[in-house]
Amino acid sequence: MQFLTVMEQFDNYLQHLQPMQDSTEEVLNKFSGFRQHLDSILLKHRNTVTEALLETRKDVKGLEIILSRQIHETIRSEIRRCFENQTTAIRSQTNTPAPMYDAKDTIKLLLHQGQFNKAFHQALLANDLNLVEYTLKNADHTAVFTPDCRLEQKVLLSLIQQISADMSNHNELKQNYLADALLAINPMDSITREHAPKVLQELFRNCQIFLVNNPKNQQCSNVRMLMKAVQTYMDQF
Repeated sequence: MQFLTVMEQFDNYLQHLQPMQDSTEEVLNKFSGFRQHLDSILLKHRNTVTEALLETRKDVKGLEIILSRQIHETIRSEIRRCFENQTTAIRSQTNTPAPMYDAKDTIKLLLHQGQFNKAFHQALLANDLNLVEYTLKNADHTAVFTPDCRLEQKVLLSLIQQISADMSNHNELKQNYLADALLAINPMDSITREHAPKVLQELFRNCQIFLVNNPKNQQCSNVRMLMKAVQTYMDQF
C-alpha cells in the first residue's frame, strides 16, 4: 500500500514537470526563432551597408576622374595662354622689358646655384631677347643638356620659340641651343604634343626666312640641318 502511494506521488510529480518541460521547449524555440530573425536582419543590413560602400567608392572614383580632368584642362589652358601672351609680346615692339640689371643678377645667381630650369624660365618670362641671350652666354651649355636635359618641356618649347623669333643675329651659340633643345623634346609628353607642332612650324618658317635673307651666312649649313631635324620631329606629332 505504501509503495502504491509513492508511485502515485511520483506520477503526480512527472505530470507536474511536463508543463514545465513544454514551456522550456517553447521558450527555446522562440529564442531560436528570434536568433534566426536577428541573423536575417543583420545579414540584410550588412548587404545594404556593403552596397552603399560600393556606391560611395564609385562616386568618389568618378569625382576623382572629373577633378583630374578639370585640373589637367586648367593647366593646359594656362600654358596655352602663356604661350599666346609670349608670342604676342615677342612680335610687339612696344613691350616693356623688366629691369635688366636686377634680372641679370637674379639669373646669374640661379645659374651659379645650378638652378638652370628656374633661370631660363625667369629669362623667358621677361620676353626680352637680350635677357635670353645673356642667359645663354652665362649658362654652362653642357651642364644644361647632359647627361639629361635640366629644362622642363614647356621651358624648352619657349626657348626654341624665343631664340628663333629673331634670327637676324643668329650665331653658333643660339644654333647649339636650338639643336640640343630640339633633341630634348619628348614627343610622349602631353603638353609637348599639344604645343610642339606650332612651335616647330614657327621654327621651320623662321629658318627659311633666315636662309633667304642670309644666303652667305656661315650658319646656313647648320640651319639646313636643323630644318631637316625639325621635319623629322614634326612627323612624330
